[in-house]
Amino acid sequence: MKYLVVNGDDLGYSVPRNEGIVRCFTEGIVTSTSILINGEAVQHAVDLVEKNGIPTAVQHAVDLVQKNGIPTGLHLNLSEGVPLTQATSLLREDGCMLGKLEIREQHKLGNIDFKQVDEEMQAQIDKFELLMGVKPFHVDGHQHVHLLSGISEVFCEVLTRNGIFVTRLPIEDISETYLPNKDFLQTVINDSHSAKQVFDRFGIRYTDRFIGLDSFETSVDSIIQKLADMLNGGNHGDTFCEFMVHPGYRTEQEGGCGCGPDDFSQSHYRENELNILCDTKLKNFIDKSKFKLVNYETLFLTEAFSIRK
Repeated sequence: MKYLVVNGDDLGYSVPRNEGIVRCFTEGIVTSTSILINGEAVQHAVDLVEKNGIPTAVQHAVDLVQKNGIPTGLHLNLSEGVPLTQATSLLREDGCMLGKLEIREQHKLGNIDFKQVDEEMQAQIDKFELLMGVKPFHVDGHQHVHLLSGISEVFCEVLTRNGIFVTRLPIEDISETYLPNKDFLQTVINDSHSAKQVFDRFGIRYTDRFIGLDSFETSVDSIIQKLADMLNGGNHGDTFCEFMVHPGYRTEQEGGCGCGPDDFSQSHYRENELNILCDTKLKNFIDKSKFKLVNYETLFLTEAFSIRK
């Protein structure tokens, strides 16, 4: 059997993003989502949440996923918007986090304080538990920062002490990819190979195979081909797969993680993914294939996974 998780990242970024992800769950092939816990001003302290209510986009996200029964994990964020803690080594002068490129530069220079990283990770898990009522079953990394050396060790330590043992490992063949950010994607893959050893040492689980690094600028036929390749590749036994996606309706000026929305959220790429994930041709392919659509909880608690591990 080929088990497939289709995870919609960035829940909580904005109301249009939330609504798009939920549509892909109810009408498309998305099986789970992960929430940016500092999305739309959630960086305010817990007492502010308790006193005045949860800010709009995240309250909207929580209401939607609970109403629709969508399995939800944490999209751990160390690079965009405003953190929940002081985390000064993760910040620019304007008080916003460094961004996906600058945090990597500062990491290379040895300027990231791992104790602050630990505190921020724990704060985001705690905020997730406050909003959702439980700790996340799975935690993945916004802009893949959880894969960086040193940070990956802290990440595993924090997950382990919270009883969380499922994450994302984005190792994908992008040799045929012709995107302007291909160098960055290859860096993510290289980081993944290094982080894999750390995850294994701590007993953190991840899927066997992964696609989705370049899914935002693609077509239905291209996604079907990637999924077909994933079906045909690997071993002939049970295979556990993840398809990372970023669907949603295009935002205007609203949304973000406390520092406004980025260009990506205001582009057509999000809606392109949304339309692909709800496309009848793709759904028919899944229905006729050997894929079994699952969420992380179902996947990692299956008898097949338990026997293999």
